[in-house]
Amino acid sequence: MTFMTMQVVTGAVDERVLSRHQKLATLPDATLEQDAIQAIRYELDLPPDERRRRALDRFKAWLQLDRPSARRLAEAFARVSARLDASEQETLAETEEDTVLDGLAFREFQEVASFVPSLAKWRSFADRAPDLGPLPRSLVAALASSRP
Repeated sequence: MTFMTMQVVTGAVDERVLSRHQKLATLPDATLEQDAIQAIRYELDLPPDERRRRALDRFKAWLQLDRPSARRLAEAFARVSARLDASEQETLAETEEDTVLDGLAFREFQEVASFVPSLAKWRSFADRAPDLGPLPRSLVAALASSRP
């Protein structure tokens, strides 16, 4: 079954962000990766709240794309993220985890976790858990503190 768009987004998606990611999805791999590393470096230079907002905008835009395009973008972002130094990788991973656990409705979280490589460890949780809406902050805190 092929989806034209995923249509699981409950919040508004900035049309400019969506349009940018639609265009990114059509670029050749090398150009896509150049743009992805620039976007990540820009995000890393932002204060934490703004960084989470940008990551949330990115994920919500990906949720509006067809699955192959969203997966392609997520994989390109993962490839370039692997080139960052360890502290940058950790900051980015924490930002993305905080974003999906605190900024997305549960259905959105399930969908994003299904195709974003950096969220692979959350897939089994997303698959087993009932659709409860946004995760309670106490659960987010408990899950975050249970990291190895």
